[in-house]
Amino acid sequence: MINSHKSIKLTRVYIIILTIGFIALLFSAPFTAFWYTDLTGKSDTAAKVLIGVFYLCSPAAAIVIISSLKLLNNMKNGMFFTVENTKHLSRMSWSCFYVTPICLICFLWFYGFIPIAVSSAFMFLILRIIKNVFEYGCEIKEENDLMV
Repeated sequence: MINSHKSIKLTRVYIIILTIGFIALLFSAPFTAFWYTDLTGKSDTAAKVLIGVFYLCSPAAAIVIISSLKLLNNMKNGMFFTVENTKHLSRMSWSCFYVTPICLICFLWFYGFIPIAVSSAFMFLILRIIKNVFEYGCEIKEENDLMV
């Protein structure tokens, strides 16, 4: 149990660090995109596509961050197989799915969007499986609570 608490704390720290980076990028994305396209010799249109994709996908990233922190907070408090955690996992999975078509369309400007689209689709599937396991765990927990 001690190791799981350490793991939860470490994961929370990691998510907070990523959140700080995400927030910084929210403010610096236009500058960063134009800097990148100038560096690589791409057009201003490419920079605009990068900025558009980033800001289109930002709400999904925010949902994943918030849901992850809430899920970890529930786990820290000993609440694992709950309906609330199942909802957090569902939100995270649909957020990953939301990113997939955006990146599939935008790969015409950057081939780098293909691995992002495939990864987000794969994460959608993994999170759906985990959500289903949590739902089943909730059912078993509820049945056990009724038996006692």
